[in-house]
Amino acid sequence: YSNEKQTTWEPKEKVRFEVKSNTIYYMDHYLGRYIIVVNQENEEAKGTIIIKSQGEYLANAKTENETYQFEYEARKIENAEYEIYAKEDIYSQDNNGNKIYSKDEKITKVTTNSEGEAIIQNLPQGKYYIKETNAKDGYVISDDLVEINVEFNQNIIVTINNKFKEK
Repeated sequence: YSNEKQTTWEPKEKVRFEVKSNTIYYMDHYLGRYIIVVNQENEEAKGTIIIKSQGEYLANAKTENETYQFEYEARKIENAEYEIYAKEDIYSQDNNGNKIYSKDEKITKVTTNSEGEAIIQNLPQGKYYIKETNAKDGYVISDDLVEINVEFNQNIIVTINNKFKEK
């Protein structure tokens, strides 16, 4: 490894490289070593958030001796709406200090599909929070903010359980 100052990095252990025909390399006769030149593009650290919205619904009601017994089951909730916000200032990963999002800035608004899912892709690495803005009829909008830390190539699944409105 060398940088602009032409310093050399020596590994503590042997390092094995696979050299393919399209890799540029040559023999430095002065050092008596092979020189391998590798160009590694930096990939932006981005991740994905998958919101799964579900809630209970009345599946069955029974009566025994004038006593009602209710059975509830979880159901995927379609058309629930969520907003995603930056929990902190989020900067580009290129070390230039370019701010992408400011703290508490709304990033996007999403609506769950027929499977009760909303997917937000290519979010830069950083901390975010999710706020529910609209629940399906019959459900209460959650006041909870769900905090998430997005890291490189990470898929984060967030399940939000909605409560049924009491009438």
